[in-house]
Amino acid sequence: MVMAECAQVGLMIVSKEAMSQGMSSFIFVLYSNSLACLVLLPASLIYHRFERNSTNQPCSIRTFYVTSKLFSTC
Repeated sequence: MVMAECAQVGLMIVSKEAMSQGMSSFIFVLYSNSLACLVLLPASLIYHRFERNSTNQPCSIRTFYVTSKLFSTC
């Protein structure tokens, strides 16, 4: 919890400094989300590498089916 709070304060400080030097807010959001993706995706894959849960597969297939039916144009 303390690490999350420190990360949030650090992000606020960096964003305020970047905005004061003229960086666009959209570009800053793009950069921060890209960095978060590059950090969190490998961390998640390493953390959950040995977990195999067979109950999630039918749920994900069902979600894909419902989503495809929802966005299909018939």
